[in-house]
Amino acid sequence: MKATTGLSLSIRLIIDEKIELPVVMSTNANHKYTVEDLDWNHMKKRIAELERERIAELEAYLQAAGLENYELTEEDKKVLLEKPVLKEFVIEKLFFFQNGDTDLQKKDINGKGIPVITSGVQNNGILGLTDKKAKIISPDTITVDMFGNVYYRNFEYKIVTHARVFSLEPYEWKLSEKSGLYICSKLKYLTELFSYDNMCSFNKIKDFLVELPVNSSGTPDFDYMERYICALEKLAIADVVKYKDKVVETSKRIIKE
Repeated sequence: MKATTGLSLSIRLIIDEKIELPVVMSTNANHKYTVEDLDWNHMKKRIAELERERIAELEAYLQAAGLENYELTEEDKKVLLEKPVLKEFVIEKLFFFQNGDTDLQKKDINGKGIPVITSGVQNNGILGLTDKKAKIISPDTITVDMFGNVYYRNFEYKIVTHARVFSLEPYEWKLSEKSGLYICSKLKYLTELFSYDNMCSFNKIKDFLVELPVNSSGTPDFDYMERYICALEKLAIADVVKYKDKVVETSKRIIKE
């Protein structure tokens, strides 16, 4: 009974609301427009136009990102089925850390200069741009915030000091986008261990272990990481591309008709 009452109340709240819709214009200046005058053809055409625009944007993005070909190759299938040799590494032995040197604030964000990294997942922790003088961290590094959120950064950035963000930079190799993403995925467990009441810091995680695939010499196998992430990207984009192809074909058929 309560559900029915609630539904009736919702209907009463919107029943007098007005919305604007396209209509077929009448030559009679005194004509009173009704549902019968709605211009359904215009609405259908407009939706078709919007779909074409969005599909064009999607195709351009996929091509620019090198993801227009999502079909798994035999090598992709092999790497997804492969069981690499794994080895645990102490974080402190793989990375050195850096903190910011300036207490950057929201008031310092002016849309100019270099991205500023803070704690949190909104916009991947990017607070905005600033040209205020502060220590610049190199690209191809990983940031860790006080909640344990980890992100690979392929650009130069500055770090706020009050939000306890720090960066991890490898000692003996250079991270690529794919190897960086792979290692970040291996550090995702940090979010389960840290919170506002127990903030993450390098001193707290320096002795933690991260499990990585290794080559015959026992060092991290970055070639495997690259190939594995590449195959996962294809799997992730496959459904989107297939949907896009289906919409394109449907749109072409409608336009032709």
